[in-house]
Amino acid sequence: MKWTTSVAALAGAAFLALASCGKTSDGEACEANDECESGVCSIRGKCGTGECACTGAECGTVRSSCDEGRLCYRSDDPLLRDYTECRLACGADKPCPSGQRCDGRICLEGAESFAITWVTFPRARPCGARVPCAYEVKPSAGIEVDRYVWSFGKETKEPKTTHEWQAVGSYEVSVTAYARTGATARVSGVETLCLPQGAECDRAGAPCCSGTCSINRLCVTPE
Repeated sequence: MKWTTSVAALAGAAFLALASCGKTSDGEACEANDECESGVCSIRGKCGTGECACTGAECGTVRSSCDEGRLCYRSDDPLLRDYTECRLACGADKPCPSGQRCDGRICLEGAESFAITWVTFPRARPCGARVPCAYEVKPSAGIEVDRYVWSFGKETKEPKTTHEWQAVGSYEVSVTAYARTGATARVSGVETLCLPQGAECDRAGAPCCSGTCSINRLCVTPE
């Protein structure tokens, strides 16, 4: 009798193991509960993100009725405004998985958005051809950027670099910043190089590096 019970238990365990094989893990897309390892396919169509108690100030706090490491989140989607779900908790020492951002201590879908702004434009003094022109940007506060890719073919770890233009003219300069979260930001500007002493100039065009554009349309230094 004991042997029969043991065989039945082993058979049941084997059946459960086979049944769970190939199941979808938490956070992955699903259409039905039996597709998920957790046995729960939420209204959002993801495994293991079932509804939870979330009222008033309790949302996003440790007082919510979620498992350890998760907090209750109320959707801001108008179509799902009454729906709540347990989401991964996050913080400075607990980053979100790739493709998610930390928003109010809770991991949400989508990379963190940010912006970068020029430090160098507009310039106090124009830059000339065949001399190092400095470029610098500043990312949004609190954003950690891994690399900056510049339109003239450079990639840097720091938000600044230099480049030498070989001919006088106007050039579009752009840089794309790649944050550790996977988010990107881009900014562009126009670099109008100044003209050397004695060069032909146009008062409406590129400025002279020193002096002024004379009536004869030459860059000269006033006496």
